Amino acid sequence: MGTCGASATNHLPAADVVVVVVPFVAQGHLNQLLHLARLISTYNIPVHFVNTTTHSRQLHSRNRDSCPPSNASNPIIFHEFDIPPFASPSPNHANRFPCHLQPSFESTIHLRGSVSGLISTFSSAARRVAVVHDFLMAFLNMYKHSSSFGPNHFCMLFLCEANTMEQNITALCDIDPMLDDIKILARCISIWKSHPKGKPNEVWSLDMILQDPQGNRVQATVRTKEHINKFGMLMDEGSCYRIANFGVGENGGKFPFLTHRYKIAFFKNTSVTRVVSFDKNIKGFKFEPFTNFSAIHYKPTDVVDVIGTIVSITDPVPFNNYGTDQVRRNVVLENVDGVQLQCCFFDAWADKFTKYADNRDTLGHVVMILQLAKVNYFNGQLSIRPALFSTKIYINDKLPEIEAFRERYQQIPGYDPKKHMINIFSPAKKIIGKDEFLEGAVKKMVGNIRDSDRACYAIVYAKVHKIHRENGWAYLACKRCGSSAKEIQVTKPSSSGSKYKKPQTWKCNKHDEITAVGMRFKVIVRVIDDTGSASLLLFDDFVHKLCGVTCQELINQYGEAHEDYFPAELNVMVGKKLLFRFHYSDWNITNNDHIYQVKMMSDEDIIINAFKADFIIEEPVTAEKLNEEEQLQNSEMETPVLAVSKTSKFSSGDTIPFNIESTPPSGSGNKDAGLDTRSSGSGKHDIIDLDQYDDSAQEAKRQKMLEDGILAEVKIEKED
Repeated sequence: MGTCGASATNHLPAADVVVVVVPFVAQGHLNQLLHLARLISTYNIPVHFVNTTTHSRQLHSRNRDSCPPSNASNPIIFHEFDIPPFASPSPNHANRFPCHLQPSFESTIHLRGSVSGLISTFSSAARRVAVVHDFLMAFLNMYKHSSSFGPNHFCMLFLCEANTMEQNITALCDIDPMLDDIKILARCISIWKSHPKGKPNEVWSLDMILQDPQGNRVQATVRTKEHINKFGMLMDEGSCYRIANFGVGENGGKFPFLTHRYKIAFFKNTSVTRVVSFDKNIKGFKFEPFTNFSAIHYKPTDVVDVIGTIVSITDPVPFNNYGTDQVRRNVVLENVDGVQLQCCFFDAWADKFTKYADNRDTLGHVVMILQLAKVNYFNGQLSIRPALFSTKIYINDKLPEIEAFRERYQQIPGYDPKKHMINIFSPAKKIIGKDEFLEGAVKKMVGNIRDSDRACYAIVYAKVHKIHRENGWAYLACKRCGSSAKEIQVTKPSSSGSKYKKPQTWKCNKHDEITAVGMRFKVIVRVIDDTGSASLLLFDDFVHKLCGVTCQELINQYGEAHEDYFPAELNVMVGKKLLFRFHYSDWNITNNDHIYQVKMMSDEDIIINAFKADFIIEEPVTAEKLNEEEQLQNSEMETPVLAVSKTSKFSSGDTIPFNIESTPPSGSGNKDAGLDTRSSGSGKHDIIDLDQYDDSAQEAKRQKMLEDGILAEVKIEKED
């Protein structure tokens, strides 16, 4: 930055245009005009900054880094003029007005002659001379028609509002609808147009996130169409503004954002004035430490900024979400301390990482910033996900924050950039092992479920016998938790003439009022084994696994009125034999309600064999027994018996937490007695007409058995 005294004016270079900046000597005025001078110098225009020697020294010491740098090839030239000494009264004056600065202000009178001579010199050397002066240095306007200045100069007044800017500014955290005449100073860190999904032309509102110098954030909204266009052109991301004459409302609406209780609304006459940047944080980052995610439970309205090294990217995972085909991709970030954080992206967001996955061998250390993102909990697992409109992503951008993050890695002993290559892996589908499936559960036969006198997790191996169609097959569910959603009935229509209709809402027991719902399976089936039957409740994932079709696909095929029909596609469940793990709860015992909700389900042989071990003993089925089965099935008026049910027996071992009584096989004594030893489940069933039945043969047989002593007759004594 060049500096020269008054004597330097004799050797000024010739130029087409010269700008002379004349500030007032108060610190707030000096700062703003210095910032303007530096901006002008970046356009390769010669800039001359006029000041007193004393105040110029103060200006340099206080503004080393607060303003953007000037053009190195075209530095600002400072002209420092000496003035007579002035008294410095005590700063502890009884009057709050800074009267101790008054002598300094009055000393500017002595600059009139020096500044006039300087401008006159410029007028003879340059084609045009632009004089930019503070409004308190208005004496320059007195010379604008002076012949000594020449016709090639013109004056421009700089309206400095340093005092009004520093007064009556409300912090964003203190905004309240009860306050009048609120003025805020904030940076716009994100701006977007809210619209229905897939319909960008149907704009609801213009929304933005504002952040003040203290880091507080608030959402601002513009709803009227003509005002959306107006403020959309005024507001730029990264710029700072002084905003006044706006409304304060409740932070609600269709998509509430941030944890702030209120948000602000722009009116037609809302005042928006761009001001100089109040800090170097142009993007407005507020990075959340990774350790906070394990220590704090975040709310749905919380937004966070995270920065980390991309250590792994999963392959795209296609899935169906309520009838819509989507793609999911997980990205794992890691901080300098090795703590990892999972981020989840969908569809277009997931596609952003394709080029980084394909070129990971040449990219090396990749740093990502995710700003204004949401914290999501799914099945107890935390992940960071983009919000609907506001989230911004920066990957290997030329930002000071990313460069500083890389430098922290380089300070680690033994740092090797090759160790920070991105890994690609396919997320393995979760497979439930036998230990997890059987852990903490009681093995049961279906007929013994109700024998338990306390709540427990039970497992049965049974076949789906029938479906309880009378209980329906689908229900309306909350998309966030799967709970049943009930439509909220609006008692009175809105009297407002606004064209913006309130979105339809539903009631969820967990999330209260919601706007996102979808159809899910809810099917009650009857399962059976050779000891009894029971009713089990299957929800969405289990029905989808058994049938291979989603609930929304059936709704799309047959219609929204799911109560009026039962899809034939669900019948494929009948006849399937699986292991079912369910919770036998206190509710079932107390209320005599014996419909059990299935928690796990498996048809894996390894888990089935582990279930049968020391519990179900099956005799090997020989060829002779199979032939006997075929003969019985081909006979007339016969009940077919499955080999498994005919040969299955049970043993009560020490490892079983309950008793099972097994029926002993038919003994030789029964055969010798001439009794029928056939099982009730095998052989023929004879139909006898009792009206035409001749019992003489049976009576003769009975008398013979009495004579042989096989049967004993009860002696009946005569009454006295």
